[in-house]
Amino acid sequence: DDLMRGRYRLRGIAVSLNYDGSTVTASGRVRMANVLRSYGPDRQKILVRGNAGFVFCLHHLTPEDLYERQPLLLANRFVMLLDGRIDNRSELGQALGIATPELHSMGDGMIALQLFDRWGELGFNRIRGVFAVIVMDLQEGHLICVRDHMGLRVLHYYRSSERFAVAT
Repeated sequence: DDLMRGRYRLRGIAVSLNYDGSTVTASGRVRMANVLRSYGPDRQKILVRGNAGFVFCLHHLTPEDLYERQPLLLANRFVMLLDGRIDNRSELGQALGIATPELHSMGDGMIALQLFDRWGELGFNRIRGVFAVIVMDLQEGHLICVRDHMGLRVLHYYRSSERFAVAT
């Protein structure tokens, strides 16, 4: 019941972006991962691309979590992180032309990435569930942050003259 209401954290996600173009330091990346570890004790992954650092921490609660491989990269241009769960997987699978067996071996992050690939930011409007998404356009330097319709997944951010950071 608490899982359905979004009270359990399925994941922890974070992005840190240095305005001066410098790489996010190793200590900064580790600090972000350590803060999120309690929200994702089962698997952690850190990705660095240019001046951006991405942290993904997974708490394995659903069968599809076995297939989660975030942060996800699209066309070597976009990096995406998803915290939450997708409740209308079958509906989205049909809209995307994903066969049922393939859908059962796909993490929610990959479904969200395919939605973004097909419809851009508007693809996230099709998701039913509790979620927050962060997408970084590495080419343009833009960051897109999206939350579920009810705002149940909160995104916290920090901005200074040197950096911008956002996390669940």
